[in-house]
Amino acid sequence: MPTLRGRTAPAVLQQGQWATRTGCRQVLAIAHTVPYAQRLREVVELLEPDLRIQVVFTVAPHAFGAGVARHLRETGFEVVPWKQAAGAGFDLALAAGSQGIDQVRAPVLRMPHGAVTSSFCARSPAGRTARPRRTARHAFRAC
Repeated sequence: MPTLRGRTAPAVLQQGQWATRTGCRQVLAIAHTVPYAQRLREVVELLEPDLRIQVVFTVAPHAFGAGVARHLRETGFEVVPWKQAAGAGFDLALAAGSQGIDQVRAPVLRMPHGAVTSSFCARSPAGRTARPRRTARHAFRAC
């Protein structure tokens, strides 16, 4: 139930009426663009195994937001309309962008997105920045 795959969006926001567990938390994932949505999906996948957390996606207004809802639906996520999501209360909101997050009734965790978030650099012995690496397996500091 965390990502609402195969479920209808309206029941999601009915504040526990359909909940089969008590003590569940609702998280709103706010996608502005397709790259933002891809970043949020990576984070939401980490929450998916915890059945106490229900994640709802919405698409906030953005100049480059065309196709975001379609992209999320094609990848198996239900999308709640922005006005409905902004009017509901959540325990946490996840966002990779800033537009409209002031309208959300939840504490907001804003995450970085894009190529820079996946690049890590090792420091050479002389203190110069080494070539960027695409892994965080070793304790590299972000560039």
